[in-house]
Amino acid sequence: MARETRAQREREREEKLRAAFDAGCDHFTTRPEALMTDVHRFASAHFGDKDEALEFALGYATARSRHDEYLREKK
Repeated sequence: MARETRAQREREREEKLRAAFDAGCDHFTTRPEALMTDVHRFASAHFGDKDEALEFALGYATARSRHDEYLREKK
């Protein structure tokens, strides 16, 4: 069995963080009016790692700001 290298562990961590960010963006599509407090609680309940939970919330906030920007430009 080969040992994991530091680069492999870092790449796996980045993939997990990216997946959490994408999940946050997807969560916005199902609950666009959720309060950020609720989003953070949801993230904490579903992600054991604090960094992943924060990435989830960041993904949600990013999706919300993109949506708001789209609505402003549309007017």
